[in-house]
Amino acid sequence: MSGTAERYLKRLEADPQARLALLACSAALQIDDDTAGEAVELVAKTNGATRALVTRVKKLGCVWKEWNGYWHVAEDVRRDLVTQLHRELPETIIIKLRALLARRADSRSTHVEPADQVSAHEKLFASLEAAYHRLMVPATAEEGANSLVDLWRRLPQEPRAALARSVDHLAEEVTEVTGVSDLPDAIVFLRGVAARGRGDTHTQEAYFVKLFRDARHRSEPGFVPAKSAHFLGLLVQHRNPKGAEKALRTAFRWMDADRERGLIWIDLARLIAKDTDRQDEALQVYQESLELLPAKDQVEVHLAMAALLRQGGASQLLAQMTAKQVSAVHEIPVPESLFDDDEMSSDQLRERVEIDMFHFCVSYLSHRVPANSSETRALVDDLYTRFFKPRTTWKDEADFFACVAQILRRILLDRARKYPTLNVEITKSNTSQVKALGKRPKHDFLDLDEAVTRLKKLDPAQGRLVELIFYAGLSPARVAEVMRISEATVSREWRFARAFLKREVRRATAVRKGINLPSVLLPREGLSSELR
Repeated sequence: MSGTAERYLKRLEADPQARLALLACSAALQIDDDTAGEAVELVAKTNGATRALVTRVKKLGCVWKEWNGYWHVAEDVRRDLVTQLHRELPETIIIKLRALLARRADSRSTHVEPADQVSAHEKLFASLEAAYHRLMVPATAEEGANSLVDLWRRLPQEPRAALARSVDHLAEEVTEVTGVSDLPDAIVFLRGVAARGRGDTHTQEAYFVKLFRDARHRSEPGFVPAKSAHFLGLLVQHRNPKGAEKALRTAFRWMDADRERGLIWIDLARLIAKDTDRQDEALQVYQESLELLPAKDQVEVHLAMAALLRQGGASQLLAQMTAKQVSAVHEIPVPESLFDDDEMSSDQLRERVEIDMFHFCVSYLSHRVPANSSETRALVDDLYTRFFKPRTTWKDEADFFACVAQILRRILLDRARKYPTLNVEITKSNTSQVKALGKRPKHDFLDLDEAVTRLKKLDPAQGRLVELIFYAGLSPARVAEVMRISEATVSREWRFARAFLKREVRRATAVRKGINLPSVLLPREGLSSELR
């Protein structure tokens, strides 16, 4: 036990109930007064003195108060106190305490709506805490571990990495406190993901190889072994291409989700394409991946196929492809005609047109990054010519351009999430945008998108105006024409909307930088700013 933790326990030596109260509160990563009262009552048998004991614990120097009413014992003290708690209390009390804290964390997670980055972090942290408490009890460890992997699968890229690092840190505590060295496969996997994130090839290979070997004896390996085999194949592809191909094909066979199977097939195609004698096979694998991937993920495949064909590879398969198929991977895909003999509703027709529009925009922008304002206008004009005039899918021009703005907003937001510096290029796409909002780092761009969402709820007309100007790049005169209002009204509403967005972005930045998060999360490297 560290000297700091020991000094706090000695300070309370004359009051056994206060000492037990401190130990009970240290079990939580984050706690509120009501939950602390229940935990203290369970552990210390307070006989009516619960509130006073909680207050006394909160006054200790090792307790950190949060901005949102929660508090926690400092990490350099908490871990030793948890170890002491598990030594002193009977197993039955430990199980009840962990179950109580897990239920309260589940309740917090259920009732938080992730409307912005702050609430998204609260929900994520509550889910992490619930799983942590279940991990600390052998009978529920598997349940807690699986819930963490399920959570990891639902998160965007950067919160995924933050969660994996947090689990990696907490796994050491679970092993130390419970004495269980054989952690659930889901935890081993997330520790491998954390090692992958920090570039530790030796450690991640050890974790993924273990999961890969253990899974070969199971009839239904599932997601964790499949994804481990996928990561293992990527890890060894340079020094052992044959082994990597075997791992990727095994991962594909084990995987139970179509999108993940498609992503595995993309990596396999890239590996095969390195062999000039197998480029026909690589192109075939790329084509098979398209059948598994949703529309938003298919652009990457088309670009890879185009690159392969431009290199002169895949000659046999190229000869079998129609001129239209070749054009689709060499150039910007031309949307197929939707006028066929099949009957479909207007909603189905619109959905198909919007999918084609999305592919067209992605392909157009991928050939023109960063785009300037004239190219943005050219894109919108091209969309108008191809998708509006010949069809009656939209009620009017305003409806059409609102759809265009939504599609462009989605594309640019996805880029900002995926590429840390691309958002700076995005803001260059229209000089009026740069003048209005300036060049901003990645998370300011994400904050801006959230601010636009809030603006649309407060004033839908202003929200549409912002989307048309900022995302679709329409001129004020064109916006006035589309929305059937005067240019003076456009200028006035744009000025008000711009002031609101600037204020909201500054507020989000201040909140993100000012939150005092529990130090148990990522004590070595700090939290991802996605979770701040």
